[in-house]
Amino acid sequence: MMLRKQERELLEYLLNRKTWVTSDELSSFLNISIRTLRSRIKEFNQVAKLIDSSNYGYRINDEETARRFIENKSESLEFSVESRRNTIIKRLILCGGGVDIYALAEELCISDSTMQADLIAIKKKLLSYQIELQISGDQIRAVSNEIHYRKLMSSILYEEANEGFMSYDVLREMFPAYDVLGLRKILVEELAKNGLSANDYGLISMILHFCILFERLHIQSASRHGQHCQDTCKYKATLDILDRLEKEERIFVEKNERESFSAIVSLYSRPMNDYRFKTSAQQALDQDIYNFVVDLTALLYKKYFVNVQDDVFISGLTLHLEQLLANDKRRLKNPLVETIRNGSPVIYELAVITAQIINEKWPQLDLNEHEISYLVIHIGLAFEKKEREKINVALIILDYNHSSEVIANKIKNLFFLNIKNIEVYSNETEVCEERVDLVISTLKTKRRFSNYVQISMFVNVDDETRIQKAVVETIAEKENGVAISLFNLFKENHFVYFEERITDCYNLIAQLCQPIVADGLEQSDFKERVIERESRSPTSYLNIAVPHTFDSNSLQTAISVGLLKHPIAWGTNKVNIVFLLSISRKDQKAFIRILEKLIRIFTSEAWMKEVKRIDSYQKLIEFIKRNKD
Repeated sequence: MMLRKQERELLEYLLNRKTWVTSDELSSFLNISIRTLRSRIKEFNQVAKLIDSSNYGYRINDEETARRFIENKSESLEFSVESRRNTIIKRLILCGGGVDIYALAEELCISDSTMQADLIAIKKKLLSYQIELQISGDQIRAVSNEIHYRKLMSSILYEEANEGFMSYDVLREMFPAYDVLGLRKILVEELAKNGLSANDYGLISMILHFCILFERLHIQSASRHGQHCQDTCKYKATLDILDRLEKEERIFVEKNERESFSAIVSLYSRPMNDYRFKTSAQQALDQDIYNFVVDLTALLYKKYFVNVQDDVFISGLTLHLEQLLANDKRRLKNPLVETIRNGSPVIYELAVITAQIINEKWPQLDLNEHEISYLVIHIGLAFEKKEREKINVALIILDYNHSSEVIANKIKNLFFLNIKNIEVYSNETEVCEERVDLVISTLKTKRRFSNYVQISMFVNVDDETRIQKAVVETIAEKENGVAISLFNLFKENHFVYFEERITDCYNLIAQLCQPIVADGLEQSDFKERVIERESRSPTSYLNIAVPHTFDSNSLQTAISVGLLKHPIAWGTNKVNIVFLLSISRKDQKAFIRILEKLIRIFTSEAWMKEVKRIDSYQKLIEFIKRNKD
């Protein structure tokens, strides 16, 4: 397995910056939480100590090796510890002879001590397959017979999968009763036998739906699907998959339930010779539910500027709702609720909003936070499919001895992951703002551009930082459809410092609601509406809570802040700061952006380091000014 897209982008970004990069900047660029960023860098450094860290952030310490990783010059550059160890095992089995320990360590960019630790773990794993690891001097070899080799290689083959929002490891944790990797193996093999294939997104989605069906149907409920595809290769593949599940996993599926599984296979697989991803299963889906989901995605886009209007997502969520409605008495538990909530807070909030819309349509469902966490997976996978936005840039510069071309190329090379195209202009009047997302100029301009940054002729480190800030903000605006300044939302009379110990989060909510109601921004029932949303699922994410209402009825968007000297229990988290959001109808589209900004800033390393010294409104605002970018 080669580098994943996200890790490749991380390395490329650090290489091009050539200086220290803050965790906030990296997390914003990669669109992941700071905690996830730290985890990714820790994993990477377990393979190869390429990324240095300090109070200034992160940087590459070995450019040559980093570029080797990016260019895929080694077939064994794995990213996780387990994947690296599997790579060593495959090398031992496939080479047929001895392998030089130190040459292999160098190839994998790991230290001798790491290699020794790997070999101890590998020896234990090999023994479980009746394979002996022999070490003689600098040479290691695996000794057994062909049957045991094949058994181990088969196991490793299906352990290898890219980790994204939803990984196979997460699925295994969510559904410990089922052999997720064994199911993946069966799906891949039986789809291939029937001339079908599915990408990782499709496979993960299929496994998720299959496991939910195993849990929810409990071999009792009748299928809601007609005999829609019995004559197709997809239905044949479904029967083959279910047959193997019965023989190998002892999972029995009655005949009247097969159509539900067939719908899943139809939705996420395609003929191997057809490179167009067709959702042929749409015809078999409940049309009323399908239309509802289409309307739901349109509403999410209209109200919050969140785009999940994807055919596969719509069909997948339709199928999920069909399963829910057919089995509304059969409730699932998700052991990873808190992990999902804290790891993907913005997507989790979108799932809560989605659940509320579903509950309004079908009150009998009354979706709890466990069911909400499954919605998170659907939404998260839809987001993961979307490519990162790139922007068009206008560069205003006086050309001297082809300097404009040199500077344009330099900017393009530095930010190639973000910039689609750069057009060079010698005069600001020539710029058509409708055609560009960001204007970069070496000259002072009289025109007021919506997204603009001025730099020097030499594009120094400070210029790079300014460009990077402008690029990140422009992309955020492009992706979210809105830009909003946090500073305009804070008022000193909406700030409370709780020096005494608070034990009741609902009492705290009541106190934070008072100044907003007193200013006439919200109605007297504001507190009840906030608590109604809170009762659906706690709004705490790690150390921050962001209570709010389902609706957007404020006369003017405002934030009431509660800063706690003593952290308060909020759901399963310990919270040291609370932001009560009061969102106006005109700022509804900015809601997700506000939430994203607050979580990014106030779960950062900088906040955890400084929180104990911040005890006033002025100090809080100073902190935001220092850390808003």
